[in-house]
Amino acid sequence: MGSRLRDSAGERSLLLDTDVNKKDVIRARRLLYLSHLFAKGSDIAFQFCLTLFLAAFTNYENLILVSTYGLFSGLTICMLGHRMGKFIDDTPRLFSARVFIWTQNSVTLLCTLSCYFLLRLSNDSFNEEEEGLSWSKKRLHGVPSSPYAIFLLVCVHVFGAFANVLDQGFTVAIEKDWIVVMSEFYNRNHPEAGEEKGKKWLSETNITMTQIDLSCKSLAPAFAGFFIAAFGDPADGDYSTAGLDGAAVLIGALNIACLIVEWICTSMIYNLVPDLSQKLNKFSEQKNLICMEEEVIEDVDAQQIPNAHKEFLNENSNNSSFLSGLEIYMKQNVSWAGISLALLYFNILTFGAIMTAYLVWRGMSLKSIGIWRGFSAVIGLLGTFAFRFSVSKVSIEFTGLWSISFQFICLSTSYISLFINENVLLSLSLLIGGVCASRVGLWVFDITIRQLMQEHVSEEFRGVVGSLQQSLNSFFNLVTFVLGIVFPDPRQFHILVASGYAGVAIALLCYWIGLYLRRDILK
Repeated sequence: MGSRLRDSAGERSLLLDTDVNKKDVIRARRLLYLSHLFAKGSDIAFQFCLTLFLAAFTNYENLILVSTYGLFSGLTICMLGHRMGKFIDDTPRLFSARVFIWTQNSVTLLCTLSCYFLLRLSNDSFNEEEEGLSWSKKRLHGVPSSPYAIFLLVCVHVFGAFANVLDQGFTVAIEKDWIVVMSEFYNRNHPEAGEEKGKKWLSETNITMTQIDLSCKSLAPAFAGFFIAAFGDPADGDYSTAGLDGAAVLIGALNIACLIVEWICTSMIYNLVPDLSQKLNKFSEQKNLICMEEEVIEDVDAQQIPNAHKEFLNENSNNSSFLSGLEIYMKQNVSWAGISLALLYFNILTFGAIMTAYLVWRGMSLKSIGIWRGFSAVIGLLGTFAFRFSVSKVSIEFTGLWSISFQFICLSTSYISLFINENVLLSLSLLIGGVCASRVGLWVFDITIRQLMQEHVSEEFRGVVGSLQQSLNSFFNLVTFVLGIVFPDPRQFHILVASGYAGVAIALLCYWIGLYLRRDILK
């Protein structure tokens, strides 16, 4: 009788613990969403305003500073991205997250301060006459040339680039590692749900994170555009630096607030999900395997054990190099899919920095650009619902195939618009319409690749593979800025569009190749 009572009490205790764990992981996911909202909102507003700051220094007449910043930022990510991944893999999760939060928000604040002083310094040089200047002389016209101004421009480039690198590192840590661990914790406390329920939890988390991204992309640029317009003079199109330096102050204050929110949310998530404190140690795992072999195989050569240790240590020490990280990346069975995603960053038609500067040159107001950029993100939200519907009907691999194909078709319309010269309104309508529609395919494909990597990349390589993916994304993105420097005249925008359009076509081909190579796994 006593034994049965003890068993019953034990079962009730186990059920109670399970219920607590379920509530904890649900609360942790909500905190994750809140932290992500503040992080992405502040970062997108910062990047959008920084593009306007840099374009303003050339009086919106060429793309040189926008391109140099994009190039330097991309190079920085390419050079340091894999080291960020190594740092993520080799350090405790909470420590690495806190390092990224503190450093990223600190350098963003320094960048906004540099922008503020530079905008105040250059306040009188935005409306100079340029009619008598040739294009070669106008190339750098409007860019501050004093030593102090050049110093501030260098600070803007350096601090902005490092803020971007650190933001990418924090994204890799959360989206490629923390979310997966939380999903596994959820599955262990829902054993009755099965594997499909676990995948659905991961998909729902990815979808909501993407919806937060797109909501921030919708609201942050529109808010920044209205804010700047309120300080400028929208009636005559004269957006002076008064509105821009006010935006710099606002962005700096916003990042201070976001630092506090991200710090608190991350700490609470870490405490609610115990698995986050447990991290696979590659050396310990190798050592345990060798000890097991020693126990099972009695006649093992004693020299083989230190050799195995030596080989492992050599391999582990080389993981910090880009080439070794790339080798690990290419060994993943989703590498071709990742390359396809990276190639999409070679596309100019994204409402990014260069396209924003081009639209300003075509005569669109900053407020209108902010609205259209936000509208394209709202259209992209449809992609999250399309992804949820698609994976419930077909495989995730086929979801990726139709989404990238749809994007290619939509961008074909944008490319054709460049050949319509006699009707500016029709040309811009087709250009912007194609870009907005392509957002559906882009974000479905983005979520697809993200989940494929979460499901197929092992824990000990998540940081390296995730950071290599970010480095590849940045590499192809920086190539667009190289082209922007080579062809800075907005009249040559069609060359940049044609290059990006070809990149999307190659991305579609690479995804086909990846599916063919994985045909045995997919059966």
